Amino acid sequence: LWGETPNDNRPLALPAFSDTTDKTSAQMGVDFLTALWAENHGRSMMMRNGLISQYLGGSVYKLTFVPNQTWRRFPIKLESVYPSNFVGIPMSGDEYRLEEAWFIKAISPGEAMRRYGMNFAAEEEHGELVYHIEYWNTDYWDATINGKPIPRYGVLDPDTGRQMYYEGDNPFGFVPAAYIPHIRENAFYGTPLITSNITGIV
Repeated sequence: LWGETPNDNRPLALPAFSDTTDKTSAQMGVDFLTALWAENHGRSMMMRNGLISQYLGGSVYKLTFVPNQTWRRFPIKLESVYPSNFVGIPMSGDEYRLEEAWFIKAISPGEAMRRYGMNFAAEEEHGELVYHIEYWNTDYWDATINGKPIPRYGVLDPDTGRQMYYEGDNPFGFVPAAYIPHIRENAFYGTPLITSNITGIV
């Protein structure tokens, strides 16, 4: 799928610098990215996303700041998002950088109650799922379930004493996700290798 590559986490291309200071800074960056890639099982994730892109037209990588996961060397999680659970709007003139992104996941009302203390009794009574949506733009992010802000359980604003929610300024300064198309044909989303014309064959 990916051709001949080294069987480890080293990047395939390295920057070239003449200045010693630049070389040291570049090596620190390479070491950080290599460690982050390895800690998040990057090679396995890359293979999974490559295969997914064959029949869904693309793949999605997402970064999440996870300071509570103290077992990590760096508090950053790199994950694969199923493309059907992603909606993205690219920046004008750069289809590989996102202006906005939505990550959508159906969960049960019971999970919404257990994880966030949110009551969706009516949906549960009718056997319906609810939708967890995480939204990002370059300045702001938030998370909702069926359009309702998700509270940070037990976390109050130190100045006002009010309930705090999963929302706020974007700590990255960019939308922390990338959509990689299989083949892009005059549109943002990629075209899959497996189309409806050959679904019955394979």
